[in-house]
Amino acid sequence: MAFTGALDKAFVSLGLQLTIKQSESALVIEGTWPDNRANQRTYRLDGSASENPTTTAQGEPVAVTSTTEWMSNALLVRTTTVGPAFRYQWFDIYSINGDGNLVIASVGPNLFPSGTTSTITRTYKRIGSK
Repeated sequence: MAFTGALDKAFVSLGLQLTIKQSESALVIEGTWPDNRANQRTYRLDGSASENPTTTAQGEPVAVTSTTEWMSNALLVRTTTVGPAFRYQWFDIYSINGDGNLVIASVGPNLFPSGTTSTITRTYKRIGSK
């Protein structure tokens, strides 16, 4: 996955599948939450704010606002999430490793124990030939 031109690829990690489509102006990521709710996020690639509202598992509205920034061949996505009783920020770095796999490194707050930071790296293998 080079971050130039059009992109339409599917990736899978731990049984969870993501489909990623890229145009010159946006990156669209489609997948599902662990509770099987559909999840689609669109990130503008010009650095302007992208709104991707969602809901909690209980159906309460959650505002999700992100901005993007290119770091060499990786995309940094900074996100602020505001829900009924919470507000937090995190960032994801999307890149392709030497094996052609999508790597998403996420850094954000732990909910428990409060005041600590979580760093998670997920690697998704490309499936299909797109």
